[in-house]
Amino acid sequence: MGYEELIRDLEREAGRKKEAVLTAAREEARQIIADAMQQCDRLEQAFQDTIARDLEHERVRLLNRARREARMKLTEVKSELVRNVFARLEEKLKAVAAGKRYPSVLERLVNETRPEWPPGEIILRADSKTLPLLKPLIESRAARYEPMEGTAGREDPCGGFELSDPAGRVTIRNTFRSRLDKARPDLRVEMNRLLFEGTPAR
Repeated sequence: MGYEELIRDLEREAGRKKEAVLTAAREEARQIIADAMQQCDRLEQAFQDTIARDLEHERVRLLNRARREARMKLTEVKSELVRNVFARLEEKLKAVAAGKRYPSVLERLVNETRPEWPPGEIILRADSKTLPLLKPLIESRAARYEPMEGTAGREDPCGGFELSDPAGRVTIRNTFRSRLDKARPDLRVEMNRLLFEGTPAR
């Protein structure tokens, strides 16, 4: 083999090696690019998942806050409505105490407490309109009559009376207001049933 032929063989071998190196480099580059694209896809998916979780957390947080505010508002509305109902009941009681039927109602209030009266002298307390009506109902019992004050030193206009012995050991309270206060828990239950039954608890 001559010198020129040797040179050509070397050039061909170098060309083959160069092509093999280039082919391997191109394959490695494609693999690197594919891996990088997969990594980008994973990062993008993770980013999207994070955003989705954050958005879901924020949605749940806002929804829970809205539900809490709605429950608080509903509680306020219920409380205000119950207050208004009791205020109307008190107005009705005042109307009874100021009406024509009040003497007969007062007589029933007195009679239903007689079995509980203490022996001896009794003290009766009532508003200025009720005291004169009480006197003929007490008959021959020794009794003292005193004004009964409501809040802020003013008379309670709802009617009824209080009775006690002089030492204050026995006290009987049969006022319209005391009867309303006693009935208040049952009335609340009934009002809740009538007004709010079926109200969704969110």
